[in-house]
Amino acid sequence: MFRPKGVAPRHAYVVAPGLHFEGPADPRLARFCSILAHCGFEVWAPYIPSYLAQVLDTEAVGDFSAVVEAAHRRWPKPYLFSISFGSLLALWCAGEHMPDRVGAVVVFGGYADLHETVKFCMTGTVNGEHLAHHDPLNLPVLFLNVLDELTEMPENRAQLVEAWREYMRRTWGKPEVRVDLEYVRIAKSISDGLDEAVRPMFEMGVGLDPRGLELLQVAIEKRDWTFLDPRPHMAKITCPVHIMHGADDDVIPYTQLKAIEEAVPSSAPCRSYLTGMYGHTRKEGNDGGLAGELTTMVQMLRGIADPATLSKRSSKGAA
Repeated sequence: MFRPKGVAPRHAYVVAPGLHFEGPADPRLARFCSILAHCGFEVWAPYIPSYLAQVLDTEAVGDFSAVVEAAHRRWPKPYLFSISFGSLLALWCAGEHMPDRVGAVVVFGGYADLHETVKFCMTGTVNGEHLAHHDPLNLPVLFLNVLDELTEMPENRAQLVEAWREYMRRTWGKPEVRVDLEYVRIAKSISDGLDEAVRPMFEMGVGLDPRGLELLQVAIEKRDWTFLDPRPHMAKITCPVHIMHGADDDVIPYTQLKAIEEAVPSSAPCRSYLTGMYGHTRKEGNDGGLAGELTTMVQMLRGIADPATLSKRSSKGAA
């Protein structure tokens, strides 16, 4: 838990993390929670077991809801803030589990249609249109979430899974590994220490063997993703919802902002913010574009600082 220093907190946020092996201990998330605390919030940042294992499942929703329930006992209607795939937890909780106990929801870089999102993670395209270069370091997470649909699985499955996770521990959150394809050398060094029977699948799962993309595509199409779709559980949302996304997001496509917005009940106040702070200004190359982006960023910060104050549905910002 993160708390303001020297002053009583004015309200509470419960943070729904993304799929990361460090959870709230990820320096980037810890920094963000510290900033929220500095702004006067008590911040609950739970460790969700399946998300620490980088696996999406519905058990995570129950784990997160239990934390929200505990926060609610200390604070009437705490706010929820979700990051990336944590949107499943926050939106399901605010709608299906306890709509009367949540004060507001802020969704940052979230998803509604997981099947479309997973395909984007693999190719950087949505409905055949190229939107952004997908992050190559995320490939093992996709494999981890379709293990039961993969063919050609080696007998030593545990070694394979641990090898993929070791690769992620050594590459995620480290910009320097992208210089001169250092992440490729890391993958090869891990592969050299694996059993011969495990090595081919590992190399497909980290992109060393391009045949892995075809294998992954088949597995993605075989899996039923509907049970991880938050939209059927959002109908009871009554609190204000703020939906934020970056136009150059290389993990979850910005098109999911609209998909989430359309699933929020019309009776719930909702505002969406699409920003292309860097990519947009490079393409446009004018001060007008920059001014618009700065306005969007200010609106986003206001939404985070006071998410419950929202009386109408509107959109801010543009790609």
